[in-house]
Amino acid sequence: IEIQEKEMRLEGRHSVMEAFRAGQLIERLFVLKGCQDGPVLSILREAKKTGVMVDFVPKERLDHMSETGKHQGVIANRSAFHYSTIEDMFALAEKRLPLLSMQLSEKSLEDIFLELIEEDERHENNIEKEQSEVNAEGEDDHESNL
Repeated sequence: IEIQEKEMRLEGRHSVMEAFRAGQLIERLFVLKGCQDGPVLSILREAKKTGVMVDFVPKERLDHMSETGKHQGVIANRSAFHYSTIEDMFALAEKRLPLLSMQLSEKSLEDIFLELIEEDERHENNIEKEQSEVNAEGEDDHESNL
């Protein structure tokens, strides 16, 4: 499902503050450069709490970005995706795939990493072996043609 850009953009102080209060994921916040009034400072505090990147921009840029012309010095881009932590992924795996979760909890990440490296090395060795066999066959064919 394609999400329209304007559905992802919030304009105005109330809309942006409500999005923060509702726990919506905001990717980036654009604030009028030099604006220091109460509502904007509250929005900036919320952005800092949630780790949102803030750009202080001139009015002309906000006017250009605005779909409604009523940005009130604040435009936010909502995130199209919810980003998960590794803990979230393990919790989901635990719910959906009990066997996988059990296997992962029995092994350390280092053990899993080492197994992957060993598997990769075995694969490379097989490729080298096959290449050597092909080269040897080519040499045999060359010698029989002489």
